[in-house]
Amino acid sequence: MSSQPEHPVYLPAGHVRQAGGKRIPLPVVGVCLLFGMLIMGSWLGNVPRAHDLRFHLSVLDQVREAMGRGDFYPRWLGDFNQGYGEPTLVFYPPLFYLAGGLLAQLPGISTLDALVILLFFLSVLGAGGIYRLAAAAGGRLAGLIALGVFLVIPFRSFELDAAGLFPAYAAGCLLPWALHSLWRLCSANQAPPAERRSRILWCSGWLAMIVLCNLPYALLTFYLTAAAVAVLSLFHRKLFYFSLLFQAWATAILLAAFFLLPAVLEWKDVTVPFTGRFIFADNFIFAGSSSWMSPELKGIFARMLLLPLLVTVVGAGGIWKHWRSSKSTAGTAEWAVLLLTIALLAAFLTIPWSTFLWQRLPFVIHVNLPWRFLDPLGCAAAALAGVAASAGLTGNGSARWRWVTGFVLGILGVLLLLASLSALRMNGFETRSSLLRELPRIRQMDGDYLPRNARRPVSGDPLPPIQVVAGEAAGQILHWWGSQREMMIRARTSARLRFRSLWYEGWQAEWSSDGRAQPLTAMAGMNGLLEIVVPAGEGRLRIYFGTTPLRTAAGLASLAAWLFWVILLLGPGFRRRAAKGKQQTKPDSIESTNFRIAGP
Repeated sequence: MSSQPEHPVYLPAGHVRQAGGKRIPLPVVGVCLLFGMLIMGSWLGNVPRAHDLRFHLSVLDQVREAMGRGDFYPRWLGDFNQGYGEPTLVFYPPLFYLAGGLLAQLPGISTLDALVILLFFLSVLGAGGIYRLAAAAGGRLAGLIALGVFLVIPFRSFELDAAGLFPAYAAGCLLPWALHSLWRLCSANQAPPAERRSRILWCSGWLAMIVLCNLPYALLTFYLTAAAVAVLSLFHRKLFYFSLLFQAWATAILLAAFFLLPAVLEWKDVTVPFTGRFIFADNFIFAGSSSWMSPELKGIFARMLLLPLLVTVVGAGGIWKHWRSSKSTAGTAEWAVLLLTIALLAAFLTIPWSTFLWQRLPFVIHVNLPWRFLDPLGCAAAALAGVAASAGLTGNGSARWRWVTGFVLGILGVLLLLASLSALRMNGFETRSSLLRELPRIRQMDGDYLPRNARRPVSGDPLPPIQVVAGEAAGQILHWWGSQREMMIRARTSARLRFRSLWYEGWQAEWSSDGRAQPLTAMAGMNGLLEIVVPAGEGRLRIYFGTTPLRTAAGLASLAAWLFWVILLLGPGFRRRAAKGKQQTKPDSIESTNFRIAGP
């Protein structure tokens, strides 16, 4: 009897296949939907009092409102900072909010409903990704077990129900797909060029979506994948893997350029809280007396680290045991090396011993919160546990070993579930109606990206929407929206107007009078407020937050990258289908050959 597992965990380069075919089986899709329902069950009635819920809800509500007026990428959110606004989506990755804003355009869907629906679909997507990641290595049973473990990873519950880090949660739902595509990419060293290109494109697509969901998560993903590929390169003594990873990340950066380039290059133009400070030092797990955490919270974080780490170690041990009993790695080595490196490095970066890395790795200081690395730790732990448990339950071991595997899996599952429930109940719940009633007020909360040299407005500031600071003018406001304002102005002389809005690069003004339109200059005035000089006469003044040469160039580069991405990814498939169609319509050889029947 062959010692190979029923579902090969690894196939030679150029021949990697998915367990169960290219598509996730329909019953598994049902399981993924059930997964999403279980994850979001706590949001069906009263909603968890998540720490950042109000911030993300206020961003999403302003995006919904802007989309309803035809602005499908509103970089300026005008209600933040007591109604003075800020360029939030110049610096905050937009994908999560744009998707939620589109959902909120559906009839009868409130902003809170759109948030819950979006989180549900993201949870289903994450479930499908963790199934695919584990099933590609250990078969369907491994995928289903990994899915179950992923359900009760405690940090996922903390991230969603206690902290309210929704964009980071979205990136965590994309991570299994990115890791699966990375593994396939690392298996492409002998694949045909077209197949290798396809795997680079798929990997870059998932990485780009992570960048567009949460920038700190993308940064930690970069370092974790680079470390995993470095270990794999040492394992095989080849630098080929670094070339593939570089191509994937370079393509991902181009795909996300419309957001990423302005965010990076304009960072100097805003004041961001906590920037440049060693915030990470107070957020390590096991930080001791230097931590701001209460003893109870320290215990919760310790469990969120130690339990997935225990699952990782047990999973790796189970895979090693399977290797010894089968006397063959069957290719699991590469898959296990990638995930085990990611899990162990992620765990290490959450504790004070990793301070030297936080101080030296470029940009990692901006992640601020070391416990963010608990998310990729949980993802890798679930996949390793799924493959190990599947091998233990269905392999060639004794019946006693199967009982031991099932018992250990059950104990770990119960411990993870209890830790998840404690994170879920951390902040309690609140009613939907009270949250929605509070929404107009929380939309005016302080933002994170105050334009540099601007004074942060204070609550109750008496400044009117428009103030004449020089000259003589009067007028009427026609509409005052977040990133668009329009008014009729009657100016006896040239007049300088000051608006209840902070100035930032991108504000533009247009003056229409007697059927002619002319651009006006929007400038920064006292305390960084927006000011415009209008000419004498009566006319319509329209001001709006538009683009800049940098944002336009970045957008065009990103658009070109996405077009090439689609063409290069789908082009070979179209050509194969066209060639197949020609073969099917080719005339039968007996009809296209001249012949004659010989007589008797």
